[in-house]
Parts: sequence; structure tokens; C-alpha cells
Amino acid sequence: MTEINLHIGDKVEIEIQSILNSGEGVGRFNGIAVFVPYVCIGEVVEVLIEIVEKKFARGVLQNILKPSADRTLAKCPHFQKCNACKLSHMNYKAQLAVKEVFVKDALTRIGKIENPKIESIIGSKDEYNYRNKGEFRVQKAGDGKTIFGMADAKGDFIRTADCQLQHPLIIDILNEIEALSVDFNISLAQCVIKINDNNEALVILTAWKGTDKQDIVSAAEKIGNGIEQVKGVLYNFVRSKNIALKTPIELIFGSSFLNYKLNNISYRVSAESFFQVNFSSAEQLLNTVVDFAGEDLSEKITLDAYSGVGTFLVPLAEKSAATIAIEDSVSAVDDANSNLAQYGIDGVKVYNNRVEPIIARLNKKGRSSDIMVLDPPRKGIGAQCILEIAEMSPKKIIMVSCDPTTLARDLKELLPHGYKITKIQPIDMFPQTVHVETVVLLNKI
Repeated sequence: MTEINLHIGDKVEIEIQSILNSGEGVGRFNGIAVFVPYVCIGEVVEVLIEIVEKKFARGVLQNILKPSADRTLAKCPHFQKCNACKLSHMNYKAQLAVKEVFVKDALTRIGKIENPKIESIIGSKDEYNYRNKGEFRVQKAGDGKTIFGMADAKGDFIRTADCQLQHPLIIDILNEIEALSVDFNISLAQCVIKINDNNEALVILTAWKGTDKQDIVSAAEKIGNGIEQVKGVLYNFVRSKNIALKTPIELIFGSSFLNYKLNNISYRVSAESFFQVNFSSAEQLLNTVVDFAGEDLSEKITLDAYSGVGTFLVPLAEKSAATIAIEDSVSAVDDANSNLAQYGIDGVKVYNNRVEPIIARLNKKGRSSDIMVLDPPRKGIGAQCILEIAEMSPKKIIMVSCDPTTLARDLKELLPHGYKITKIQPIDMFPQTVHVETVVLLNKI
């Protein structure tokens, strides 16, 4: 074993050989891996060592001794403070290249898939200002205004009303809410703003427990009446000191949903329902899934698991002989049924439950599917659910994942059940960040 000859406080010179999916670059000093953020492949850099472990060390960038041609000036003033954008120092072509590597590395290292053939990543139409949903923490300023921001890498509050990932309309609404907030008498914990492609917005106010409801109503009415683009204002409470524990959302002003359009398909999306945050890349994702499903579905049974508001469900159900959907969010199921109804698509069974027990129930009844779409949350599908899916034995599986590591884990579990990978398509939904979407087509052998 190589002896660690590094100490905290040392300054070392390394050449960056690769970028990890955390955004950190990797170089070596006397054979020891050294991890450092905000670097590009091929750069020679000076690093101040801050952490030394048995097999590696971590440090912070001190000087760029030999810059890469891929290096660019980050657009956001909060770069390296906010914890979201870890690739903004690279030009967009370089970002796409490293994300392809993220997918390949996960599939080979975790999935144990030899030489996976990965299609060229589909980039985002917009490199900045693409997010249609903003989630902001709240703090009171000295002048009585409520100001909005995010947690930095250390967990401290930073005002980010000029976040470069958010759609400009979200920032405009945020600034207008700040201006109105001098008249608020509420203690907010969080504010969420969602916009659609028609420049309409929903605002969700999360108040700390104990806040008077009438004060929230007053603030919501000021926002709804004072900002033209806001079509609905909703609220909930934090149940305890943990901001993640909240009461259900309730409507105060206007509408509780927006209509979103992808590829000329209109989707009702309620305030509590998930929808992709990048419109142009969401269209690419939809096109890819529909393309992988195939042209002639007239005699096919399609099962859409984790079906959400019906993003894939609506176009697939229109063409399929029969369709089943599974989704555990109540609001998303209501939206999906509404979206199916508006296109006159009937006979689709939408189960409001977790995927695993429903597929297990379908297996006991001897039900099958020809095509199965799986679009799980970031944590992935899991081994037990994979077993239920394998028992149903669909002829074609389309897996959609926002995390290459959990995708690789799930593929490793699924492939031994008689499946082969036919196509792997990465799509960049999240420029400037380390996140990447991947769609995988599998066929029964």
C-alpha cells in the first residue's frame, strides 16, 4: 500500500486527469489521489490540502498553473458559494462531455456493464435561466423586508434573487414579493415559485408553525392581486423545526394548478405535483421515451410506473391497446386523470399507490405488459421492486433516471433476468450542475 506522504496545510502541484460525478477533479501526487473542485481536465493546479485520509486527500484550488481551453468565467456571482452549480467554470461543450463520462463510469463501475455504447448527450437549448421552479429559503432584512435565498455549501443563508439558473420571470416575481413584504406580518420558512410556458405562476408560501392563518391570507391576497402573472397562491406550515416536515398545501388565492405544454400536449400540473424543470429538455426527454416505445403500439399493453401527471402516459395511452399507470402522489394522479380526460383517453387504470405492491398484485392476477416505462425518483427502483418487474417480464423496458449511480445499480439487478441494453441516451436537463438525465432501452432476450 502506498504510504500517504501528505499533510493538512501542504501545497501540492497536480495535473487533473478526470472529473468525478460530484464535480471534483482528480489528480495524483506521489501516486495518491487528490480531489479538488472547480477544475478542468488537463489543468495543472496548485492545491492546498485540507483533508487527508488513508487512500486519498482533498484540497482547495489555490492557483491555476496551466489553464484548460475549456475554462470559462462563471456567469453567476454566487459561484463557489452556492452549492448548486459545480460546473460553471467549464464551457458548455466540456460540461456535456464530462456528463457523458459520469454515465459511462457509473454503468461500468457500479452496473458492471462492459463497454456500454452511449449515444451523444442531448444538450439543453438554454444553458442558463432554464428552471421553471424556484425553491427559496427566507430571512428578514433590517428594513422589515422578507428576502429570499438559498443555503450555501456550509448551510449559511445567501441571498440569491439573481440566481442564473432561474427563469427571469421567477426572479421578477421574487423581487416583487420582496417589495410587497414590508406589509407582511408573517414568519415564512420557504417560498416556492412555479411558472409555465405561458408566463403564469403559482406561489407556495410555507410559514413557521404558530403563524396566524389570517396574516397568511392577507399576504397571499397582496401577492395575488399585486403581481399580474401570479394565478394562484397557496400555503402550508412547517410541522416542527425541520423544514422538510410540512402540512398539506391549501389554496388561498386563484388557481391551484397551471397548464404546461410539451410538444403540443397540454398538461394540468397542480402545485404539489412534480414536473420537469427545463421545458426544452423535457420535450427531448418525452421524444426519446416515445421513440423508444416504438411507432405501432396498437396491439401493445403499456405500463407506466411512477407516471406522475401523465407526461409519458398521455402520448403512449393514445397509441396503445391498453394502458396501466402507477403513481403514489394523490395530486399527480388527479392531474393524470384530468390530462387523460381532456384528450378523450378512457379505459386507462391509474393506481394511486407505490409501484412495488401494485406490480406484485398484477403478477398475482397474471397480468402482463409489452412495454414498461420506469421513471423513479432519484433513489431509484430498488431490488425487491426489480424482482416484481422481472416476474411480469415485459418485452421492452424504458428506464428514465436522474441519477446515473442508482440507474446503474438498478440495471445490475435487472439485466440477469434476461434483458439486454439496446440504447442509452443521456439528456442534459440541468446545465451548470453535475446532474444528468439518462434514458435506457432494454429488450427481453
